[in-house]
Amino acid sequence: MVTGPKDRCEVHVTGSQTVDIVGTKPRGSQNARMSAGSEYWMTDEELRGALAMMVRIGGDKPAKEEVDRKVDEAMKKDPRLWLLIMNCSTDDGFLNLGASNSSKSSDIVFGPHTYVIASDPKAGEFGAMFSIKRDKHTGYHLVAPGKLEITKFDASGITAGFGFEAESRDKSQHVTVRGSFDFGCAGRKCT
Repeated sequence: MVTGPKDRCEVHVTGSQTVDIVGTKPRGSQNARMSAGSEYWMTDEELRGALAMMVRIGGDKPAKEEVDRKVDEAMKKDPRLWLLIMNCSTDDGFLNLGASNSSKSSDIVFGPHTYVIASDPKAGEFGAMFSIKRDKHTGYHLVAPGKLEITKFDASGITAGFGFEAESRDKSQHVTVRGSFDFGCAGRKCT
């Protein structure tokens, strides 16, 4: 039996459907279904490696010089990779919260802060992808802005609570979604 700290995510759904999506894993273990990632936790070497992998994804196999050039360009951008992304997925459902593509490091700070979760997120806001997999797979979209309250975001990890209202694509189901994340830092800058 594995003991020690655990990463944990909880998504509690009420309304047209009632579902509890709860996942845990040993802290420090890799599992894309339950994860948090941030370039704040990564060294330049880790960022360069991740960016090079992204350049290589796709059909063509670029030459090393082309990969290096694109990585050098990306390292000058803000953000270089991603500011903050969190996933919670089980057999019952899936939630992804991520900083908007237009956000810069000045918009998503490395520390406690409260953010808006929006269906069309602007700089400094988070977007949400949410679905329930029970019975049949049902995707949802936000019906009003929600809230992400990060109470800890540092070199040891992230703790956050969130809430939003959503409805199914066909508008037949309306749900309230509340939950929390507690993940350890994932990167070589972690303490």
